[in-house]
Amino acid sequence: MATITQHSKSVKTMTHTITVTEEQFKAYQSAKRTFILLKDDKNYTFGDTLIFQVFPEREELKMEVVDVEVDTAGLKQKHVILGIQPKQ
Repeated sequence: MATITQHSKSVKTMTHTITVTEEQFKAYQSAKRTFILLKDDKNYTFGDTLIFQVFPEREELKMEVVDVEVDTAGLKQKHVILGIQPKQ
């Protein structure tokens, strides 16, 4: 298992918008779900902001990436598990 944890202020963080279902949105909003599995095509890193959106309502929830898991046993290549928490 490989975990990338970056605490350097010099790392540039990004904001990513992700469309989710109403059910997923509620799970993230209530903190019942604190992770997300995604294709690793956007170079996600510690400190990035994920904006979850539900359409057509356009409701938004901002979450911060607090853990990045790659090369974990059972994880497909080019996928990543992101640990997330509400953005302060």
